[in-house]
Amino acid sequence: MPHNRAVDAPDRLFVYGTLMPGHGLWPALAPFAARWEPAVVPGRLWDTGRGYPAVRFAAAAGTVPGVLVHLVADRAEEAVEVLDEIEEEGTLYRRVTVVTSGGPAIAYEWLGPVDGLQPLPGGWPPPAG
Repeated sequence: MPHNRAVDAPDRLFVYGTLMPGHGLWPALAPFAARWEPAVVPGRLWDTGRGYPAVRFAAAAGTVPGVLVHLVADRAEEAVEVLDEIEEEGTLYRRVTVVTSGGPAIAYEWLGPVDGLQPLPGGWPPPAG
């Protein structure tokens, strides 16, 4: 029997930087991930110069490539709690709902200034190695 999820899709997360598979913070998210797929979201991405990206989600700003992570259903709430702490939700980033190429998801949007940051139109670079 199919089920419908709420529009805010708390069981899906869009990541675009250090939380993507193969990147430094992926091990914190991996235990909560059922599967993932490439996706894009309208917006712009910048390099903060601190080892992680900044993003602003906006329809007229281009696209941000990333990964749509489908969370393990009975662990989604726990995943969001962990991610809120990692992302310093409310201070460094804010949790928002976005519409990705794979459907709605939660994501974390940069709260700081972007003036002077280096744009990353091609997305966050792959990990060195």
